[in-house]
Amino acid sequence: MPEIQLVDEYEMSEAKAKARVSRVTKDLGGLHGLLLRACPPDRFGMVSIPLLAKSLNLTHQYVYKWISEKRLPAKHVKKLLRNAEGRVEIDELLPYILN
Repeated sequence: MPEIQLVDEYEMSEAKAKARVSRVTKDLGGLHGLLLRACPPDRFGMVSIPLLAKSLNLTHQYVYKWISEKRLPAKHVKKLLRNAEGRVEIDELLPYILN
């Protein structure tokens, strides 16, 4: 009879997170990289646009729209910088900020 190995939920989540690290992320340009740097990491150290959007109380579709248009609405800059905790500076975002 085969041995059954029990894995708790945390170990399973950690394994899934590690598997996601190997996925290739498509480079969507400079703003995309800045937004990923600004993203607060999850408990596994992973960052993503959907995770960033959640931290800003926005939809990921809206944030992807910023990336595709290479523009960042000025009204979201303050909260974005607060969430970035120093990983991104205002002068890096200036070329993308629109009024």
